Amino acid sequence: MEVPLSPLPVVFAKVRGKKGLRELRAIISPASEYTVISNRDALQMGYDAFLARGAGALAITPGGIIKAAVVKIEEISVGDCSAKGVEALCYELPEPAAVDVILGKTFLENFSLVFDYGEKVLKMVPHAEASQISVSQAESKTRSSS
Repeated sequence: MEVPLSPLPVVFAKVRGKKGLRELRAIISPASEYTVISNRDALQMGYDAFLARGAGALAITPGGIIKAAVVKIEEISVGDCSAKGVEALCYELPEPAAVDVILGKTFLENFSLVFDYGEKVLKMVPHAEASQISVSQAESKTRSSS
């Protein structure tokens, strides 16, 4: 799957929760440790978006350090790339962000990513497919050098 990088890698993500599916505007952010979803969306999909005593994870935001609830999302899909059991922080993103979800490491670790700034595109491939591509490329190189 390819995502344009100009100006930012923004996509529509299908987020499946305990109580339904939502299509949300998301930004791909390898710098984010966690995937982030709003409290409102988490609640509508059947998750407890508020902290139980002693639960949650610390996160650094532009507004400072916060502690947020962590939920396990049933499935997140972007195009033909999907991941199940994705941990996400529940946090209200500021209005100027213009996205509903941040797709961080907890989602992205399921894929091989290539940021091609020359072509202005992000290439995202599930690990199983990336392994098959790498093996076939290696076999092609071996054949061509023989």
